[in-house]
Amino acid sequence: MAAADYILFLGIVGGGLFVALLPALVALILARFSSLPRRYLFALICTVLTYGLTVAALVVQAPLLAASTHLAPTWASLGHQSLANTVAYSAEWLGYVTALVPLVLTVICPLWLRSRWAALLVAAGANNSFKPNLLRKSA
Repeated sequence: MAAADYILFLGIVGGGLFVALLPALVALILARFSSLPRRYLFALICTVLTYGLTVAALVVQAPLLAASTHLAPTWASLGHQSLANTVAYSAEWLGYVTALVPLVLTVICPLWLRSRWAALLVAAGANNSFKPNLLRKSA
C-alpha cells in the first residue's frame, strides 16, 4: 500500500473515533467548565445516556421504515394513495432524524444531567447497608 492509503485509512479511523467519542468530549468540556465532581463518571454516564436514547429513537423509527418499504406499495396498489404517500414521505425524513438525534442528544444530555449531578452523587453514596458494623471494638 502507498503512503496515501495509510494516511487515508488513519484519517478515517481517527475521524470515526472522534465522532464516536464526541458525546464524551462534550460532557468532559461541560464538566470542566461547570466544575462538577467526578468528571469522568459524568462523561461516561452522559455518553451512555446519549447512545441509549439514540438507540431508542432508532427502534421507534423501525416500524415506519418497515411500513414504507413493505406496506406502502401494497396500500398504493389497493387504492389508498394518501396513506401510502404519507408513510413514504415521512420515511424520507428518517435519514435526517437518524443524523440529527445523536447530535442534539450530545448537547442536551449533559446540560440536563448537569443540574442533577450533585443529587445523583449524594444518592449513590448514601447507601451504607453493605458496610459491616462491628459489634465490639478490638482493643
